Amino acid sequence: MPTPNLLNNYRNPFYFSRRFNEKSNLKIEQPFNGICVKSLFANKYIVLLTSLILVLGSGCAKKSSRPKDRKRRITTAQQKLIDICKKDYKLNIVTTSYDNTLWIYLPTNKTFIEFKSNKEGPKIVREAKETRTVNFLDGQFENNIFNVQYDISLSRNYGKTFGYSSSTTEKYQKDQRNILTAIFRAYGPIGEPIDRDEYRKKIVKDITDPNPVKNAASVDVDPYMTKTKKAPDFFVVVLADTSLGMETKAFVAFKDIERAMRDPSFQEEYAKRVIIEQPIGHTSIIGDEEGRHLKTYDMTWGNFLIKQIIYRINFKYTRSAFPPSNDAAKEILTIVNQTILSYDFKDFTSARLEDLREEEESESIQVILKEDLPKYTPKKRPSKGRLHTIRFF
Repeated sequence: MPTPNLLNNYRNPFYFSRRFNEKSNLKIEQPFNGICVKSLFANKYIVLLTSLILVLGSGCAKKSSRPKDRKRRITTAQQKLIDICKKDYKLNIVTTSYDNTLWIYLPTNKTFIEFKSNKEGPKIVREAKETRTVNFLDGQFENNIFNVQYDISLSRNYGKTFGYSSSTTEKYQKDQRNILTAIFRAYGPIGEPIDRDEYRKKIVKDITDPNPVKNAASVDVDPYMTKTKKAPDFFVVVLADTSLGMETKAFVAFKDIERAMRDPSFQEEYAKRVIIEQPIGHTSIIGDEEGRHLKTYDMTWGNFLIKQIIYRINFKYTRSAFPPSNDAAKEILTIVNQTILSYDFKDFTSARLEDLREEEESESIQVILKEDLPKYTPKKRPSKGRLHTIRFF
């Protein structure tokens, strides 16, 4: 009669009986449910084979689409930004941090584009107007070179309207302003001296570990509770309509936000420096409350400035009060030079322009070395005097 312990083993499906396989000279264990598993004393080659299978199997596991950088610890200023947006502006943002860049994602189920009708209604103007039109424009910063490809031509445009206009909603504009303001409020005070004693008390108060050694070690280890960490150089604000699958991105340098908040005279220039991209759509945006579809990355000054250059070129040809000249290459090089000077950027060698309208490569490509770019600095026009008539009564 089996002992109680043996009875328990018989009932256990993981209890094995041993037998000897004479052909392979291996010791095998066989459970009573008929499944064969290797013994701990099996041949070393079988063990190695099993290990290899386990390694390969683990490699086939589904990987998370969330970048590793999203798992970085949230800094004090970053948490402050999240809190300000939530408490003061009722905005639930999701942040992704890198060494030089912070991505801010705001999901909403409301559209940010609205259409408005006008009193004139649809109409066609038969008189043509010649304008410089940007047919293609793109740029990259590679190997310390600013590359710009463009196709700009003179075209005859006939005025035609359909009786309505489109623009971003007031809520979209308000949300964007509030996020930029929150960035300044959260990161603006960075660098100010702090009271180390007050800092220690705050940490100790938050520690619940009864172990005094761990408690004491936690006081000075956490670097994110200080204000000495610098703000990111760049912020990318993504506002998404998760119901329709639309989003728009805004790229801005922190130094521009700081100056805009403190210098009212900087507003006109600030409008050119905040890079707001055209809205885009994709089904992956629908229902995405965490921004998993975003391909985030850490920006460099070269990456940011080429975006700035492309944005300023578009601004010049579509919205500027001063129309561009007939020399597109000169206009572009002037903008390249102005942008680089505005940020005092020096880590580049040249600017390379490619005119896609030219068939011959010798005529389509123009390379301007760094030392030759100052030639394209525009001359300051003297301000014109104004005639004022003063009446004496």
